[in-house]
Amino acid sequence: MLHLECLIFVTVITSILGKGCYKNGILIYEDFGCTPHYEDGKDCPSKYSCEGLEPSSTNCYFRGKAYKHNEAVDSSLASLSYPFDGIEKCVVDGTEYQEGEKFSFENSCLDCVCQKGFKGKFEEPFCRRRKCGGQLRDGEKIQKHCAPFYEVDLESPVLCCPDTWICSDGSESGKGKAKSEETCKFGEKTFKVGEAFEKYDFTYDYGRKIAKVKCECVIPPLMKCTKG
Repeated sequence: MLHLECLIFVTVITSILGKGCYKNGILIYEDFGCTPHYEDGKDCPSKYSCEGLEPSSTNCYFRGKAYKHNEAVDSSLASLSYPFDGIEKCVVDGTEYQEGEKFSFENSCLDCVCQKGFKGKFEEPFCRRRKCGGQLRDGEKIQKHCAPFYEVDLESPVLCCPDTWICSDGSESGKGKAKSEETCKFGEKTFKVGEAFEKYDFTYDYGRKIAKVKCECVIPPLMKCTKG
């Protein structure tokens, strides 16, 4: 059992969405169990409503639900099993996988398992969205309104799980033209959709240094940070 302020297990029941929206970093919202909101005629969410982004002395939050400290979720929710017999093989992009073997593919936020019945379509029950576990590892940073950082270029076709989180030092100043009145929160500051700021010589994980980072409010309530 996993213990991190609350005893929480990962559910495996998900729906598979098209990858087009993942370039905007929506996987982290799905991982949090946030509720998407859409503008008329738009395929991708324009914002999310999320539980657990504010500090709480009584609850932990995971996938949109509140749990009391030391409360455990049914352990069966964490189980992921398939009736493998070792006979089936899957071929993906010219590579052969044995039944039960995991695989993923480029420009996707899906993790897949080779099993009987796979016909080359990346859909359930063969594939599921990647689990980031951000609320388990980085709950304190999330509640401080830090921003997910993806060590990819601005034009990356997908943003899956963040590499780390960037927190405010209070010096950030928004630039760019606001596209709506919806806002992202970063530390104690708010930025309208379309506004951005840059940071230089960002260091994380054992001294790893990024020369330039760009953070932008794209889909509230979190800022999105990538290599600048």
